[in-house]
Amino acid sequence: MKTDTSILFLSAWLIFYFSGELYGFSAQKTVLKTKYGHNKVKYATHLVALWIKALYHRPFHNIYAYGKDNQVAYCPEGLKIYIWGDGNVVEIDPSVRSFQGRIEIGEAQSPANHCTVKIGADSSAGGVLISLREDNSTITIGKNCMFSWDIHIWNTDFHAIYSEETKQCLNIGKDITIGDHVWLGVSVNVLKNTAIAANSIVGAGAVVSKKFTEPNVIIAGIPAKIVKRGINWSTDTPTNYLKQRTLR
Repeated sequence: MKTDTSILFLSAWLIFYFSGELYGFSAQKTVLKTKYGHNKVKYATHLVALWIKALYHRPFHNIYAYGKDNQVAYCPEGLKIYIWGDGNVVEIDPSVRSFQGRIEIGEAQSPANHCTVKIGADSSAGGVLISLREDNSTITIGKNCMFSWDIHIWNTDFHAIYSEETKQCLNIGKDITIGDHVWLGVSVNVLKNTAIAANSIVGAGAVVSKKFTEPNVIIAGIPAKIVKRGINWSTDTPTNYLKQRTLR
């Protein structure tokens, strides 16, 4: 009996080790360990059941939702969406073809409810992590945006900061708004409760920690500030842009 139990546990562990990330429920292992403790038979059985369920009942490719009434109508190539919680909405325009990265709403140990992520038409990303952890929080990305790689858009601080006197939480994530035609350079961090206006550029490595409501600006630095006004940008290289100008 002990040998059979060991084989069952080893088989379940191997299945999850090689396919946990693929099927999006590896984060549940910690929860199951807490639930079942040292009962390896129940733990292994539950793991196998989850794997079989995910294998045959995945509603969409690269969408992993755990909760009730979550809505994801479309997921572009290169994007993975993870949802833990109820009543969350991810709304991506079908014209978005390549958006590399992850959207994470909540987590297994701390679900988030009634959050919204919106991504506008013809936007793209080379590598972005979008995170929401507080209930009723929203991230809105406009049309024709271009994000580089190693981009982090955090509508949360992950850990609470509170007043020593009143115990009131001081750092609740609510909204991030990125306007139309915004270019985020490599390794940009966009923090909670911020805004970037239309036709703007955020320089490489910048940390956006406040609302920028003026359009057509370059934002750079830590923390980010406006370094140039009255600009716009094109997806063309400078050389091709100059050629197009000459032809006109």
